[in-house]
Amino acid sequence: RDKTSHNAVMSACGKGIQWLTTMCLLSQMGTSRCLPDRISCNTATSSCGQFGHWRCAIGLLRAMPGMTVCSDAFSYSAAMSACENQAHWLLAFRMLCEMAERRIQCSCATCNAAMRD
Repeated sequence: RDKTSHNAVMSACGKGIQWLTTMCLLSQMGTSRCLPDRISCNTATSSCGQFGHWRCAIGLLRAMPGMTVCSDAFSYSAAMSACENQAHWLLAFRMLCEMAERRIQCSCATCNAAMRD
């Protein structure tokens, strides 16, 4: 399988109730010739967040450098939304500060995810 196909399947699973399948696919990518990229990681982070698995979303954000994947505004926004959805606004705010430290430009959506109660 190629990376584009893998990411498409992950996205489809993430939009359904298959967040765990998305995580399994991401894990399998790490052991195959098809290494995860930013799209893979962001898809999995977003899927975790949608279904209330904020710890998993933050864990993925933190694991991205170890996978030699650079996080971007969407990576942070997905993790912050997961925290916001579970009323962990302080964690979301800390990630917003981290983005500023790393000079990652924030979008309005990213700021909104960090600022909601």
